[in-house]
Amino acid sequence: HILLDTAYNIISRSNNPSFTTILSSSTHVPFDIPGRETQLYNNRENFIASIEYLDEAINTFDKRISRLTDKETILIITSDHGSMHLGHDYNDHERFHIPLIVKGNCLDSIYINKKIHKNISLHDLPISILSLVKEHPQSSTFNISSNIFSQCSNSNSYWITDNVLGYIENSHNLALEHKNNNVFKSNLDQDSTALISLKQNAISTFDYYKYYLLEK
Repeated sequence: HILLDTAYNIISRSNNPSFTTILSSSTHVPFDIPGRETQLYNNRENFIASIEYLDEAINTFDKRISRLTDKETILIITSDHGSMHLGHDYNDHERFHIPLIVKGNCLDSIYINKKIHKNISLHDLPISILSLVKEHPQSSTFNISSNIFSQCSNSNSYWITDNVLGYIENSHNLALEHKNNNVFKSNLDQDSTALISLKQNAISTFDYYKYYLLEK
């Protein structure tokens, strides 16, 4: 709540168009939750309590931002990954199944209260968020970003940990070891042509983003 109070003060005083990133680590150990003696609880219990604490703080922040009627604002809420405190394995696809919430007073009304169920990557956010704005600017800056709100966009995403590349395409998923591209987790038969195709798509997608993000 102290972090969000500070962010609000900065945003409310800004007179120019600005982009503010707020990174909370309140849901990580060691947990520090006002009014709670965290040493009396296990990590799972403290994690759930930390989510409730963060949720309340974000709710207060959102209400304060909404009252800035002299500003056009967009609030984007997402995370980098989910938690293992709820039973997900380190390389579990479900650990990277995270919410994305977008709200603001300058969004096109056709998107209000609309839910999109699609697999996406974080690279897709810039052009997608711009597309929600009533009079969004046309930009070619984000050439690796796909508009997730377009029916023509693909439903796929990938994630990376120290030794594993995870890839999801529609309802199919797999996990590959970096070193030898060995499939060690998939919801397809090991000898199926669909798995071979999915593996090729995963590697080509990874190489594509690697080129733009690391080498270009």
